[in-house]
Amino acid sequence: MVLAGRFYDDPARTDGHDLGRWEVALYLDDSATTAQVAALEAIYLGRECVGSPDLFTAAIDTVHAVRRAAIDLVHEPRRKRILVEDRVRVTAREPVPSTERITCGIPGHDQPGQEWVADVMAVEETGLRWKVEGKCAFASNFSYRSASG
Repeated sequence: MVLAGRFYDDPARTDGHDLGRWEVALYLDDSATTAQVAALEAIYLGRECVGSPDLFTAAIDTVHAVRRAAIDLVHEPRRKRILVEDRVRVTAREPVPSTERITCGIPGHDQPGQEWVADVMAVEETGLRWKVEGKCAFASNFSYRSASG
């Protein structure tokens, strides 16, 4: 699964959440079963989850797409890549040298990880198009589960 998004700082929110506002697109591996797709969608869009996704999903304001897609993920020591067909492209080869701990409300930041300089981060989705180069990325392991187990 890949969740691509854009964040807007939104101090005027009146719903009690100070996490700003996210617009997202969710891509689910095309080899997943129907039950797996339903469970992943429920967890990552905040309908049924436990743990840190609750912090993030409460701030999702707009879901531009939920799609099955071919996903290519490389998570090697000096090479990071995420490809989702012609919709998402992220590549990074250089870690940021630092001993500082980087944290925020994004799921995964509560786990040990590494900040990276991204060669490119690009999204081409209806309502969600952007491309940046040479910016910050974060690589970490994570584990989520539904409230029912």
